Amino acid sequence: MNALHPTQLHLADLCALKPLARHLVFPVQVNPQSHLSGHYLAKIKGQGMEFDDVRLYQAGDDVRNIDWRVTARTGTAHTKQFRQEKEHPVWLCCDFTGAMQFGSQCQLKSVLAGHLLALLCWHAKSRRDKVGGIVFSNAQSHLIAPESSESAIHTLLNHACSLQNAQSPTLEGMANTLKNKLSRLASSANPGSFICVISDWSQRNEGVLKLLHQLNAQHNLMLYHIVDPLEQSNNKAKPTNLMITDGQHLQYQNFPLKKEHSQSVHAFLNQVTQNLVSFTTAQPLTEQVYVKRRPLYA
Repeated sequence: MNALHPTQLHLADLCALKPLARHLVFPVQVNPQSHLSGHYLAKIKGQGMEFDDVRLYQAGDDVRNIDWRVTARTGTAHTKQFRQEKEHPVWLCCDFTGAMQFGSQCQLKSVLAGHLLALLCWHAKSRRDKVGGIVFSNAQSHLIAPESSESAIHTLLNHACSLQNAQSPTLEGMANTLKNKLSRLASSANPGSFICVISDWSQRNEGVLKLLHQLNAQHNLMLYHIVDPLEQSNNKAKPTNLMITDGQHLQYQNFPLKKEHSQSVHAFLNQVTQNLVSFTTAQPLTEQVYVKRRPLYA
């Protein structure tokens, strides 16, 4: 696989990650009778069943499943048939805001996030799950409802490329962006979905924490922390003025690089779940996934 662009996302590159997705190790709560009843155990207690059809009532059928409307219309007792769900929708939420437009070594945080987004999309597709998500920058966002088709993944990744390639490294207009998108996700996802959130978590606050607790209570939640090596060192606890470049232009920009940033993010997110994986801009994503065999998906 050719080297990926360090500051931009291109759909062809994201599609090229598809063959690699089958090597991922995504530990999930698997149903031991999955050949009969679906791949996963439900997060929400209940039957985990969806309506399939009706048939004539037979001795021994559960009377609670009698379809009274059909019975009244036909004059003969009918019972509802159910089947256990074979698919679970996967929602991917990816941050392309200004704070993500930074990287001191191999790539921008936002570019690394885009590669992870693609890899998660292709892995979910290989499991025959429906895939959708929300991608957002400072001023724009796109929501794609989970679908089984590959075209839905292409649409989501196309939006990710557009947001990344248009977003400048400005922090203006970024306040509460993550909180607002998590709120939208909470209102859009059906209970029991798999939800993966990719961010540097620079916008973490009590509102974000409350929404993460809500999502974790109703869904299978996985969090990803995108971090740069400068955020893992002992930097001054105030914005740092750095000269940045996209390979063509130079400018100075203040970035909120705080002492022990990585540790504080982990402490914040671990209040919600232990399903947390970090990735660094110091290495290509493929090296971090396939060499270290990190668990990505819960």
